[in-house]
Amino acid sequence: MWIPDQIIIHHSMTRDSETVSWPAIEHYHTHIRHWKDIGYHAGIEEVGGRLVCMYGRPLWIPGAHTRGQNSSSLGFCFVGCFDEFAPAERRLRMAARRVLAPWCIQFGIRIEDIYGHNFYADKSCPGRMFDVKLLREYVKEELRAAPRRP
Repeated sequence: MWIPDQIIIHHSMTRDSETVSWPAIEHYHTHIRHWKDIGYHAGIEEVGGRLVCMYGRPLWIPGAHTRGQNSSSLGFCFVGCFDEFAPAERRLRMAARRVLAPWCIQFGIRIEDIYGHNFYADKSCPGRMFDVKLLREYVKEELRAAPRRP
């Protein structure tokens, strides 16, 4: 079994709408790119005014989201395009609380090992206006609030 030691953050580069976009991303990855599954392990989007975290590829299977890093990382996608505006604070906090901090605990991933896709590729992903350092701070807050494991 593989053990990821980092989390890589992405954005979908699509407009987040009032409908669920996650199945469209999965369809693109499986039917257009011909991957076995959606490339990300999880993501977050706004549906009907509510934030929803959605799981993708199972955690025991390496992702298909960052060339050269899939065998050591979990992929998380923020649905939306953050090249022109930053994601809302509540979106970052929800992702930190529901998914990213639990992954850090489960796999022993350090906060400083949360990266934007652009750390590994010549892309703007997760967006020019996406502040990965701020996201790390929210994950750190969640980890401080988490009960200690015996």
